[in-house]
Amino acid sequence: MSTSRFRHIYLTGFMGAGKSTVGRALGERLGWAFADLDSGVEERCRMSIPRIFAERGEDWFRQQEHEALAAIPVRIETVVAVGGGALGRPDNRRLMRQRGITVWLDAPFSLILQRLGDGGRLRRPLFSDVEAARRLFDERHPQYARADHVVQIRAESEPEAVAIDILNLIGKQKCAI
Repeated sequence: MSTSRFRHIYLTGFMGAGKSTVGRALGERLGWAFADLDSGVEERCRMSIPRIFAERGEDWFRQQEHEALAAIPVRIETVVAVGGGALGRPDNRRLMRQRGITVWLDAPFSLILQRLGDGGRLRRPLFSDVEAARRLFDERHPQYARADHVVQIRAESEPEAVAIDILNLIGKQKCAI
């Protein structure tokens, strides 16, 4: 796959899957920019995501998320860590399909729990309790399965190794560890 075919690589997956960490590693390896959509929303709104959810609600957050996604410059090759629910909107899926490719970082729910810990779960508005989060995880699975590529994430997965796996999947360059 040639670079001219797409300008962005969108990393998707459930919260705690490693989108931001892997995205930075992938961006560095490619020499591309990196954008974290959640951070972009927080900057645009000058509010934390938990505060946005508490004061404005999820629908308002999703609109801000879409606007932040659309604002990523098309002419700059960018690895984008998208929020866990961004694929839920058809307009987001359409925009990502037009501008790039999507890669699902598929982490098992047990690993998500381990990675987030109690403190991390408390900072995430849609992780109010483990059972609700599990339902959300299962609900989003079909959305993530629409991604162009899938990378399995395990406890021992190192961000740099996952970045190399992604490069091998998309055919940008053949790599070996």
